[in-house]
Amino acid sequence: MVAVEAVECPGTTVLSDVEWQSWESFAESAELLCREINSALTARCALSIYEVHLLIQLNSARHRYLRMGALAEALTVVPSRVTWQVRRLEGRGLVRRFRSREDGRAVVVGITRRGQEYLRPVLRTYVMLVRHFYLAALTRDQVVALGDSTKRLRDGLVDRVPALGVGQRRELDAGHPQPTVQLDDTGNHTKARVPHTDTADGPPGVSVECQHPDLRTDLRLETVG
Repeated sequence: MVAVEAVECPGTTVLSDVEWQSWESFAESAELLCREINSALTARCALSIYEVHLLIQLNSARHRYLRMGALAEALTVVPSRVTWQVRRLEGRGLVRRFRSREDGRAVVVGITRRGQEYLRPVLRTYVMLVRHFYLAALTRDQVVALGDSTKRLRDGLVDRVPALGVGQRRELDAGHPQPTVQLDDTGNHTKARVPHTDTADGPPGVSVECQHPDLRTDLRLETVG
């Protein structure tokens, strides 16, 4: 049992062993998952998990660009971090900044054609890593249950901490197509559905299958209109 006395709230708050172990396990697992997936993405694709999420947000936006402030809110990070990430990606030609056509005072950032082309194989790797580090240890029922639990946590945080900007991220998700992952009945295949864009190569609905030698799993990438 863990007892904590908060300075601002006199009195003792007690967590049972089960409650503390549940929190400790969740926090440690989340940290390890992000660390391992981020490390693998950086080594294989020269992009951090945060930079991948940034590119996904831009690629999923209606006009393939967002205001810097809106992008920071969608990613639930401070604007200075987005500025630093955008500068790195811009140096590689994956994104570009320009003045908004609607409001010349606002700066927006958009994904380039090169960025879209670079993102597709990165997403394939990302999906494989999620399966390897996250899905492989769980049954389908456990995946569904864990998803429901974390959604409840996320929704609670949106209500309590609006400054995180997750609410705007939800609006973005509702208004634009997002990459999704689907498993077949056997659990052996992963399908990633990625929004198709006018500047991306290949017609909508093209599927690419590949076999990753290290993770021993098939992936089907399908672009959709």
